[in-house]
Formats: sequence, C-alpha cells, structure tokens
Amino acid sequence: MAVTICEKYRILFPEKYSVQVTRDLLVFGQVELQPPLLPVAEFTEDGLQTTLVDQLTRVTEAIRILSELSDTPGGEAFHLSESMLAKVASDRNFLLDISSEITELAAVIVHIQSQLHNTKELAAKLELVCDLDQHIFVTQELFFAKYYQLSHPQLQLFKSLLNSDLSLEILELASDAKQIGVLVLGENHDLPVIDLIASKHNLTAVEIPIELQSSTPQQISTGLHKAGKDLEAELKKTHKALQDLCGENWQELVMLRDMMIVEQAVQETTADFLTSRPHMSGYLVYEGWLDPELLPVLKQRMKVISPEIVVEDTEEDANPITLLENPPAIKPFESVTELLGVPSSQEIDPSPYLAPFLIAFFGFALGDAGYGLIICTVALMLLLRPNSTPNTQNMLKLLLYGGIATVLWGIVLGGWFGANLVTIQGPIGDTLRSWKVLDLQSSILFVLLASLGVGFAQQIFGLVLQMWQFIRLGKWGRALGESGTWILLLLSILLILLSSSNAELAAVSNNWQIILLVVLVIFAWGQGSATKNPLLRLPAGIGKLFNITGYLSNTLSYARLLALGLATGVIAQVINLLANTYGNTHSVTGILVFVLILVLGHGFNLGLSILGTSVNVLRLQLVEFLPRFYQAQGRKLTPTRPDLQYTEISPAISGADPSFDLIYYTH
Repeated sequence: MAVTICEKYRILFPEKYSVQVTRDLLVFGQVELQPPLLPVAEFTEDGLQTTLVDQLTRVTEAIRILSELSDTPGGEAFHLSESMLAKVASDRNFLLDISSEITELAAVIVHIQSQLHNTKELAAKLELVCDLDQHIFVTQELFFAKYYQLSHPQLQLFKSLLNSDLSLEILELASDAKQIGVLVLGENHDLPVIDLIASKHNLTAVEIPIELQSSTPQQISTGLHKAGKDLEAELKKTHKALQDLCGENWQELVMLRDMMIVEQAVQETTADFLTSRPHMSGYLVYEGWLDPELLPVLKQRMKVISPEIVVEDTEEDANPITLLENPPAIKPFESVTELLGVPSSQEIDPSPYLAPFLIAFFGFALGDAGYGLIICTVALMLLLRPNSTPNTQNMLKLLLYGGIATVLWGIVLGGWFGANLVTIQGPIGDTLRSWKVLDLQSSILFVLLASLGVGFAQQIFGLVLQMWQFIRLGKWGRALGESGTWILLLLSILLILLSSSNAELAAVSNNWQIILLVVLVIFAWGQGSATKNPLLRLPAGIGKLFNITGYLSNTLSYARLLALGLATGVIAQVINLLANTYGNTHSVTGILVFVLILVLGHGFNLGLSILGTSVNVLRLQLVEFLPRFYQAQGRKLTPTRPDLQYTEISPAISGADPSFDLIYYTH
C-alpha cells in the first residue's frame, strides 16, 4: 500500500546492437522510453521497411477475412515461446502465401455471393410468369418488349400516364394478390417516352440479360434455379476451403502478425527515441523510466545481447513517474483512484482508504441479498472467462466485492427480491426474519442520521489523511494549522450540537459560547499561518471559515445512500405487486405472465440500481472524499511496447533471438 517512485535510467550500447536492444526493450515491455531532443536518423533500410509494411498488411487482411468469414478459434492470448517463434520464422514465406490464398478465396466468395444475389433477385422478379412457356422477351429491329412486375395501383397509374397516341400494347400475363406481371409491346421510336415516364414514377422494368432474351420465362426460371443451386454449392465449397485454412494456420498467422508488429515497432521506436552520445563515437543511448525492482532483470537482458551494453542511473527528476503498489485484494480499487490520476511521490495512495467505504456504500445502497447473489454469480462467471484484459478483471472484481457487500447488507435489511418476509412461512421464513436487523422504511429518520453521520466521519477521515500526508513530508505546521484546526472546529461544532440533547454533556452546553470562541481563535490562527503579517493572521484565518459550507454540503450528499436503498426496495416490491395482480398460478397463461413480470421487472430494477448506485457511490468518493487530501499530481508509467493483439511474449524470450531476424529480414 505504497507509491513506488520509478527511476530514470540510461542504456548505452554500440550502434551495431541498435536493432537487438530496441527489440528487447519492446519485448520486455516495462520501460517507458524518453523522447530525445534530437533523435538520430532511422537505422533501417527503406526497402526492408516497405517490405515489412506490405507483408504485415497482407497478413492482417488475411486475419480479418478469417475472423469475418470463418469460425476462428477463441480463447485467451497465448504465450509465445522460443519454439513457437522459431516455427513461425521458418514458415514465414509459407504463411505469406497462405495469406494471399485467403485473400483470393475471399474475393471468390464475394464474386459468388454477388452472382447468387443477382440470380435470386431475377428469379424473384420472374416468379409470376415462371410457368409461361412463350418467347416474350425477344426484341426485334422495329419493336421492343418490356416486362414489368407492378402492384395493382402502379399498373393503373402506368396506364393513365401513357399517351393514347403511342402505339403500345399492354398485356397482363399473370397476377397474384399483390402484383401483376405486365408485358409492354411497342415500336422502338416510342421507347424513350416509355422509359422517361417509368423513371419519373419509379416503375422499373425487369432487365433480362441479352443471352436469356431468346428463352421463355419457364426456361429462364428453370436455369436460374439450377444456377442458384450450383452457386450455393460452390459458395459452400469455397467457405469450406477457407475454414480449412483457418483451422490449419490461424495460430501461426496471428503469431506472425504480432511478431511483425514487434518489428514495425522497432523501426518506429528507433526513429523516435534513439539518440547519439556526442563524446562517444559509435555509441547510442536510450533513456527511460523503470520500476527499480526490475533493474536487475533489465541488466541481465542487456547482458544477453552484449556485455558491452551499460545500464546506468541518470540525474534525479523533480517530477518522477510513480507506480501504485497494493496487495491483490486492493489492486482493483486502483482503477477508481486513477479516475482522478495517479499520486505524486509526495502523496499517499488513497486506494486502500477508499476501498471499505466504496464497497460498504454500494452494498447498503443496493441492499437486496437476492440481487447481490445474482451480481456475485455473474461476476464470477465473467471472471472465469478467458481472454479478459486486466482492466476488465479489476472491474469484475469490484463488482464481485460489491455483490458480496450487497448480500450481507440485504441479510441485515431483510431484502430478498423485495419479498415481504412476513408472508414466507416455514423454517426459511423464520430464518430470514431472524437475520433481519433493520427495516429501512420504518426507520427512515434513523438511517438518514446514520448516513449523514458516516458522511461526516469520512470527511474527518479525509482531513486525518491530509494531516498524515503533511507529517510524512515533515510539514508539521501545515498538518496542525490547516488539517488539525479543521478537525478541531468540525468536532467542536458536533460536540456542541450533541450537548443540547444530552444531559451528560451539560458542561459543554452551558459553556458552548466560550468553547466555540476559543476554537475559532485557534482555527483562525492556524488557517492564517500563510500570512506573514501577524496583525492580519486572524482576519485571514477567519476568512477560511466560509469553506465550512463545503463540508456541510458534502455531508448532506451522503443522504443519497438512504434514497438509493429505499428506491431499490420499493421498486422491487412494486414489481412483486404487479406480478401478483396481473399473473396467477391457476393457469399456464397466468404463470407465464407472473414469471415474465418478475424476470423482466427485477432484471430492469437490478440493472438500473447497479448503474445508479455505482455512479452515486463513486461520486461520494471522487467528489466528497478524495479531494480532501488527494491532488493526483503524479505521472503514470506508460511502458513503450508493441500493440500485440493475440499473443503474449514469454519473459524468457530475448530481443536477440535470431528468429526475429528471420521474420523480418528473409526475402
């Protein structure tokens, strides 16, 4: 539960090792490289880089096609071992050929799908006349024949628009309830007029390919039906070929893609981060941030490449990069802290301090053990799913913690899917009622005061943490003068308020004016410590008294805990009431309605409650609590690493592995 300060290191190495060192730093993935003021020129040949980009594009496109058109294997990212790397390197040219074959098959599939679509579309347009065994589409030198498939209103409109001077004949060939197959015959000099009228009113003729115009509709339909079956068979065969390629080569293709990404990152990193050492000809330098605990690992990795490589400390930075170090149970709460930013080297990590409040508030605001059990079940199922990112894992763990707290609070509050425990008979009802300690709806005033009390306590706790932060830095004056005086003032006001209704505090009640005056003087003197003029110190401190409204408004914000808890329970009860009113257990329909209302209603209430509770509970921590002591003035470590999508490189692999060179340099 500490803030780790990262150190800045310099890596000095001969120019001939530039590719291996760069690659190893990227494979290691723990160093945040520092851009130099004047980076050196790129050390690679343009031709090699262009080749890599072209090949990477080819492999990436093949992977995209397989992902869209075939069943790709799922599962989590696999660790890339040395043997896997060597296998991919040896099969590199073969995999590039496979990528080209996949792209060609995809083009064939697109072409077949287009043909199949056109075939089915033409068959649908000729459906009304598919049994007609007459040559109706033959166009002669002086005459034309056009076939339309129109609705009944469209036919009437078409007839009304045609000029009686036109030499036309309209034949209604076939019809059904919706459409009529119409053949329009006429002289060729009238064709432009017909086309103009049809286009203005979206009346489109069925286009018959020239090679089919000498056939009858029956012959065309039969041919289209056979062609459609042939195309579907060809499409299925091509899909099968693509699926076979996927099953045989998917893993190696994605490994090759990620290894090429590493090599591309080597080029970009070399150009962007590498600098030269002015007084040492032939030597180059990287500078970057690293967790000090990993320094021995970095030195060992560099030693594998060459004993000539030196890793040394640099000058101290006034604003170093920091890391959060917490036990696994607290790790998920770092994501909440990082919503405001990471702490600087002079700040404490608030993650362990906000954790109990966040979880307790979430559980109380939801307050239904049944909902909590559902949350725990879903969170556990998703946690056990492979291929989830660390951020996703942390969010699911937070949800699991919240679910456990919800179950515990639900037991105390008697919340079980909004059920009335009085109506539950038998041992189960007796047990649930015996566990219930507090009823929200009949103890609203008590719960409201308790919510405000907890909010006030968290405000005081924030001031205590601020005081401790000042003490750690040796700033005792600020610890006592700023944080300490606020704690004294707020607790004194609380004591005076409590004394008015407590006989045991009569001494405080009888002398509250004197007590408050003394406290205000101490408060003003401490708060005005930044003022150098002693005469202005008290007035300056009194001016800080107006900030008490912030503490008051923040404390009142905790009343939302009561509102959230009541809302969840009341809505659950209303859902149960609706289910009992509109559903029953006397018929199949009644049972279905009953179950449907319960499932949909409680599902909606659970989702809405989780969303509302999460937002409001996070707000209490990020707005009311953390700003009391946390400024988030640090910088987060962002290691320079390639964007690997499918693989995780084994820590044992060194950037000096010759297989990398085979992947990149082989032509």
